[in-house]
Amino acid sequence: MNSVMNKKIEFAEKQRGVTMIVLVITIIVLLILASATTNMVIGNNGVINKAKDYKTKQEIDALKLEIKTIQNIWNLDKESENTLTEKDLWNRMVKAGIIEKAEDVEGPVDEKEESKTYILHTKQGYKIEIKN
Repeated sequence: MNSVMNKKIEFAEKQRGVTMIVLVITIIVLLILASATTNMVIGNNGVINKAKDYKTKQEIDALKLEIKTIQNIWNLDKESENTLTEKDLWNRMVKAGIIEKAEDVEGPVDEKEESKTYILHTKQGYKIEIKN
């Protein structure tokens, strides 16, 4: 009877040892997966940074679209009223909330025969290049 009990105790001790090894291996695997996931979310090329980049790009694209719309309306109005100046265009952008004041426009930084290039310093902190 004693030998049967001793064998059961030995078996139980071996099982406990195997269980501890499995537990340690499982914890190591979970730590590796956690570090990989954290890097994918927080790292330089992670999901959070990509989301911020896409948000910034979307904000700039929306501003460019609004600027282009204001320019197109200004160009149509200019055809009917020859007295409109670029200062009027900048004032329209101030009213639209794109720039703080007309002085937030640099330029022309480049002049060609058919167009001039300006840089707008937007309220959101972006520098947007436009052609007029």
